[in-house]
Amino acid sequence: MTDSVELDEAALVLLSVGRRFPGAQAMLAPVHATVQKVAVEGAQLQAQKEQCGHFNLQARFDELWAEFGTSASPAECAATGHIMLPRAAVIMLGGKRSALWVKSEAENMISAATEMFNSWRSSAGHWEILSAPHTWLGAEMMQSASGVWYGTITVVDVSNG
Repeated sequence: MTDSVELDEAALVLLSVGRRFPGAQAMLAPVHATVQKVAVEGAQLQAQKEQCGHFNLQARFDELWAEFGTSASPAECAATGHIMLPRAAVIMLGGKRSALWVKSEAENMISAATEMFNSWRSSAGHWEILSAPHTWLGAEMMQSASGVWYGTITVVDVSNG
């Protein structure tokens, strides 16, 4: 399913960081189009509200149950990455500008995604979800108007029996 799902740069960064994060077994699941759509909606709602949370969760889980059946088990993790650094910073030594450091948008996304996974690892409930393997995965992060990144990982388990 991963090959048929179009992912934006932020989703790819969150997936990449997660797949390299020690113990995050959930991130090894294949991405499913419907699960990805639900994760995108979760990240969008957080970024719009500029607040971390599981907004409209029942309706988004209803969409997953419609796709996979009511025996499917969805779960979600939401977090913020408080990376609001300016893209450029001047280092002052002795009152003189001595260096200019530019942080790329990709570096900001990687920092935010890493912060999210560190936060999830510190929460027993979130880490219980992310440290386990799952059938399907969706992942997205979006930046709010104020520059804060919000991320959502959605997983679904489907039994074969």
